[in-house]
Amino acid sequence: MGSQHLGDEVSGLNVVILPSRPINKEAINLSNEIFNSGLSSFALEDGKLYPHITLYQAYFPTRNIPIVKAELSAISKSLENFRIDLNSFSVEFDNWLFWNCAKTKYLENLQATIIERLNPLREGNLPPTINVNNLTNDYKEDLEKFGTLLVGSRYMPHITIAHIKEAKDAQVALEKAGNSLERVFICSGISLTMLGSLGTVTEII
Repeated sequence: MGSQHLGDEVSGLNVVILPSRPINKEAINLSNEIFNSGLSSFALEDGKLYPHITLYQAYFPTRNIPIVKAELSAISKSLENFRIDLNSFSVEFDNWLFWNCAKTKYLENLQATIIERLNPLREGNLPPTINVNNLTNDYKEDLEKFGTLLVGSRYMPHITIAHIKEAKDAQVALEKAGNSLERVFICSGISLTMLGSLGTVTEII
């Protein structure tokens, strides 16, 4: 599956929506509460591990980063302010605590536009740490076509609050988060970031 040109340096990039300052603070506080309970592999932190809503994450030849930035700049110029509605908490894929947001047609179309422009630029590179044997055929197909999961009909917009170290503790973490926390913010743009371990965002570029 996929390919990597010999000698090419590869960078993990994530195109994201960054939440408003108040929501950023709430996400960090909750993430730290769960981390300090010993349940999570990481804690979100302002300026280090940024709360975010992923639109498209993939691995690109590092030499293509300037082109990726130029494509996103062109997309950004066409964007108007749009609304993000955060609502329920859930545990997904056994270990991930999500603060979900409404999957609007606007977000679906925005993701599709970004993938259409950026997908060719990854030149077939795939995430180095995904075990394809654990994936359904649908997810395997998405990975092969787009270099990522959670695309199109399977897109799940969210802020990742925690990666639960032991799946058996996921319900405990969910109870700490509560059923839901409804918040709304208006977004004025998208950001290109560096992808860290466990899907974290470590740098805005």
